[in-house]
Amino acid sequence: MSKIRLILVLAIAICLQTVLLHYLPFLFPVDLFLVLIICAGLVMRPVSLLFWALAVGLVHDTITGGLFGSGAFARIILAYLLIWLRSRFIIKGTLVLFTIAFVGTFLDIALIFMVRGLFDVSMETFSAGLLVYRAFCNGLVAPLVMKSFGTIHEDDEDSFSSRTVAV
Repeated sequence: MSKIRLILVLAIAICLQTVLLHYLPFLFPVDLFLVLIICAGLVMRPVSLLFWALAVGLVHDTITGGLFGSGAFARIILAYLLIWLRSRFIIKGTLVLFTIAFVGTFLDIALIFMVRGLFDVSMETFSAGLLVYRAFCNGLVAPLVMKSFGTIHEDDEDSFSSRTVAV
């Protein structure tokens, strides 16, 4: 994926997350930065994905405040898990993407809570219903965001699960 396209996708996500979603109260809990990591995790090369997760996580930390780097750490761990998952399974389909985004939301929140708990930084509390609603909204938005990543696959020519070495 070209660097210009990645920067454009991130800029659009920043605009949507900070401005537009506040005017759409039913989509307010959507975390577009998390959805970007999940969708990029299915099409980007592993090292590119880790740097992408770091960049998106740091941008998210800058916008949301709190402990700088906690969101980036959580997003890198999530990206690493996506790389592991993708290397062992074929991930295709809207329902699979929904499930990964749904579970990824819980994992992301848990990792951020753990990192902020280590440093005794307070964080807003979520009710169980709001957390499930947030995960559900992320799962619904993920297939739509995947369309922006779906046209260019970096792994088409070399899938790291089936590499062969010529001797």
